[in-house]
Amino acid sequence: MGGTLGTPLATAPRVQKPSFWVLGLTSAIRPTITNDFRWNYSRNYWQWFSLGDPPQFAGLGGAVEIAGEGTSGGVPVALIPYNVNTQYTRTRYWDGKDNLIKDDLTIIKGNHLLQVGGSYQHNFNEHSRTDNGQGINNQIVYQVTSSNINFGNFAYPAGMPANQGRTFNTYYSYVMGMVSQSQLVYTRSGVNLALGPIGASTLAQSIIPTTTATLPTPGMSSRVRPSPTVSVTSWKCRRTKPSPGKS
Repeated sequence: MGGTLGTPLATAPRVQKPSFWVLGLTSAIRPTITNDFRWNYSRNYWQWFSLGDPPQFAGLGGAVEIAGEGTSGGVPVALIPYNVNTQYTRTRYWDGKDNLIKDDLTIIKGNHLLQVGGSYQHNFNEHSRTDNGQGINNQIVYQVTSSNINFGNFAYPAGMPANQGRTFNTYYSYVMGMVSQSQLVYTRSGVNLALGPIGASTLAQSIIPTTTATLPTPGMSSRVRPSPTVSVTSWKCRRTKPSPGKS
């Protein structure tokens, strides 16, 4: 795993990089006309990286997981030097980048206050992960348990109680390294869903544009008399269908 004996070493960083930027400009075009411009950018990035499920020793075809992926009191029961449970070793990240441009124009005409404007928002979302969302990662793992192994004709030790056969099968499989199943998740991509290589990660990208406008039905406030004021506001919002990127 690297590092120095006695010195803590982070092998699974959990990085977060949220950010938010705003730029505004208000201009008095004329004494009765004001324009207000806004641009903002927000980013939501987090990652869950680790070394995944590397083989414990050189020469192994994959990581060996003795006793499977079960837990006891929330603690993995696997009898190995380090955990290769998919829920703990999978790698994934999310990267969201959102841009918003907004411009509003305010016009005073006699007793009337007219406001028109619009906004456009462009959201870009990207997500990648190495697992299938359940219990299989993109690295080869050999589960060593007694499941799927036929002990029907096995010659048990003389004198062993008959009711201990199941327990014997379990621990015998652990000690002898009997592989009950191997597991690996593959990715597919492209128009023809081509099979990816071992270790490839899934990747999904999407673009979500949203347009909001007060045109052609603007908002208007009118001062009918010195005391009452009538306000009418109308706006339209249009969110187009997300367009996929790479997946």
